Order: sequence, then C-alpha cells, then structure tokens
Amino acid sequence: MGNQIHSDLSNYRRVVEIVRSGVIGEVARVHVWLGSGVKSFKSNPQVAAPDYVNYDLWLGPAPYRPFDEGHFHFNWRYWWDFGNGQLGDFGCHYMDLPFWALELGAPTTITAKGEKGHDGDNECPNQMQVDYHFPARGGAPGVHLTWYHGGWMPEGAADYAMNSAVLFEGSEGRVIADYGTNKVFLNSGKTAEPVKPWITDSIGHHKEWLRAIRTGETTGSHFEYATNLTEAVHLGNIAYRVGKPITFDAVNLKCVDCPEADPIIRREYRQGWSLPT
Repeated sequence: MGNQIHSDLSNYRRVVEIVRSGVIGEVARVHVWLGSGVKSFKSNPQVAAPDYVNYDLWLGPAPYRPFDEGHFHFNWRYWWDFGNGQLGDFGCHYMDLPFWALELGAPTTITAKGEKGHDGDNECPNQMQVDYHFPARGGAPGVHLTWYHGGWMPEGAADYAMNSAVLFEGSEGRVIADYGTNKVFLNSGKTAEPVKPWITDSIGHHKEWLRAIRTGETTGSHFEYATNLTEAVHLGNIAYRVGKPITFDAVNLKCVDCPEADPIIRREYRQGWSLPT
C-alpha cells in the first residue's frame, strides 16, 4: 500500500518530529477523528450491468451477486464484499500519523461500536468508534488510540476547530494536527520552542515509486510499514462485525477465541479468482 498523504505532505513530517522530540513528553493516548459524516446508501438492483462494464472483472474475487447500481462507483466502499466504509477509506490516512510518530506495531485488543442510518441499505456503519490498545515498545508506554467518524468525536474536540484531526496527549502537553497544520499546547502554558526539522521531504509520491522501480530504494510508505497500519484498519471493522472485543495474535493472523472472525480475515475467493499459496 502506498499512502500519498504520507509521501506528499511536509506537515506530517513536522508532527512526527515534534512528537519524537519529547516536547510533549510520553504519549500514551491518541484520538483520531473524521468529522465529515457519511450519508446512507440505497440498493438499486438492475437486470444487467451496463454494456460498458465488464461486471465479472469488476466483482473480481468477491462472491457473485446480481448487478446493483447502488453498489457501483463511489458506493462500493459501503458494502463488506467490496469495501471497508469510512474507516477503510480514511483510516489509512489519518491513523498513518500516530503509527509513524509513535512507531506503532500491531494492536493487541480492539473494541468497536457503530450505528447505521435508518434510511440506507449500506452494511458499513455511518458512525463508528474503535478503541485500539497497543503494547509498550522499548522504553515507550503502551498506547490507547481511538478512532471516530460520522460525527462522533472525543470530548472537547470542538475546542480545536478542526473538522478532522489527530490529537496526541502527552505527559507534558498535546499536539493536534490535520493534513496541513499543527498546534502544540504545553501543560505549563508556555509557548513550545520550534523543533528543528530532520525528516527529509519526499520527492513526491509517484516519483518515489518510480525511483524504487529503477533503483530498488525503499519508499517512505512501503509495504512493510503499511502492514500494521492496514491490519489495524481491518481489525476495527472485524471487531464491529463480530460484535465483541477481540484480541489479535499478529504472528498467526488470528483473533484469539473468536472463530467467527476467521472467514473475515481469510476470505474465500470466488471460483476462478483464487491465488496460489
């Protein structure tokens, strides 16, 4: 997975530098919220797909179902066979910042709740909250990270006047950031001294990719980095779908004592689309 926000925005680099500088102390609590809501989506079944659509190719490994215009184009995100809702759409962008700054690995326990609109057929929740717990890393404490979307936000979020944001709560202060800006608040009330930049800006998302092809140089948002970030996004949805807290065994890719999660983690591919293993 390549993440263009990770590659292209210098602000993320500045926030990582601030958090790692220690100016706000040890960080054990993070809030990530997506302020924009998501409307409900209606199914709109039709007899056949339009002539310009290769529907079999569009379905790919997903189970066969008759063409439905309500699942097509942008809307595919909100049905489990095809997408992962707002968490899958934006989680990789906003949660990227705490994963990078705090060097997070796989979460151990995940709890999720959500609500769907009463006027829609979409399977993914319109509103959602997911609580992730990450173990201590080296000398750094464990981290409790909460994701919110669909209008749900942490208490006091409105005070920061950011529609969507990442809030790091440290022992000595807080940092809040969105894609383009950041603010530091110290518990002492003093103004934080600027942190000297040390992370080199990217040459550009697509240029990094081309350079990696030509030279073998690692990209900033490479597959190894993306693994834990992508898994965390999926695990939030899995916890929501099974309807109970889950404990994740990252080594074996299993949710402990939760067999109902197995078919979600390892989906059965439609005949003709299986991959050799």
